[in-house]
Amino acid sequence: MATHAALSADFDRARLDALGVWSVDADADNLDIDWPAPPELAGAWVPLRLRFHTDSGSESFDPDDRMFELYVQFVAGKERYCEQVRELIAELDEELGEVRKAMLVVYREGDEDEGDHFYSLSVWFHMSGDAEHLYQADYDEEEDAFARLGG
Repeated sequence: MATHAALSADFDRARLDALGVWSVDADADNLDIDWPAPPELAGAWVPLRLRFHTDSGSESFDPDDRMFELYVQFVAGKERYCEQVRELIAELDEELGEVRKAMLVVYREGDEDEGDHFYSLSVWFHMSGDAEHLYQADYDEEEDAFARLGG
């Protein structure tokens, strides 16, 4: 039987509960915590789901303070950030239809050798006219803006 990533026994799950109803999906190297409808993201441009992602390069799969800080930052600027994402996808919208579903992703990737972490904040979305591709708008911390599209 394969070992799956997991939250540590002493992790304060109340921090996750405070964001809404959540679930965990894991394999040996990755842990995703998903909220299908976090109340703090209600009223955004499209219904946003939320995901915290951690990987095996970190010392723990538990979300850390920096991940919660990125989420709180997005919530505080939700209207501005959603407008930036809307502007970025305006051309796709004309070509590929409307956003079918969207998710705010707070991502931590660890580097076991260096002991460093890479954090990112993105909005992932699927367009109604393109079921095959996942698009993403990436947050640029220096610019304090969602400033580019990835795919």
